[in-house]
Amino acid sequence: MRRLHTGVVTALALVLGVSATQADAQALRGFRAEGQVGITSFHSEGNHKSKIGWGAAVGVDAYLADTFVLGAEGTYWDSRPENHTIDGPGMANRKMFQEWGLGVRAGVMVTPSTLVYGKVAYVRNEQRKEFVPLVPATS
Repeated sequence: MRRLHTGVVTALALVLGVSATQADAQALRGFRAEGQVGITSFHSEGNHKSKIGWGAAVGVDAYLADTFVLGAEGTYWDSRPENHTIDGPGMANRKMFQEWGLGVRAGVMVTPSTLVYGKVAYVRNEQRKEFVPLVPATS
């Protein structure tokens, strides 16, 4: 977790540093924060579960030229879907945990209010599987 925080701070500092190096050609476009709600569809070995999740993103953008924008962002997503199925001689319990991401985006302002951009990100998510053998009842 500490690496993710260090990475987010480093990426934001780089964007702000690029913005501050040449003030005549570059300008800070602004900071942004957003809330997200959606559905996660969790698939594992032929089984699936959909669950409502929530998340957030924070970032900063800077103009590198008149219309070219470069930015950094951090993201978080949490829905925690689970699957419980019979798997051979036992019960398989699978669970997905929250997701953290760190990304860079670049784009072009096609109009004063429209940014078309692409994003590259590193996202970390954890999933676990637990197997519980079924024990026949004794008489």
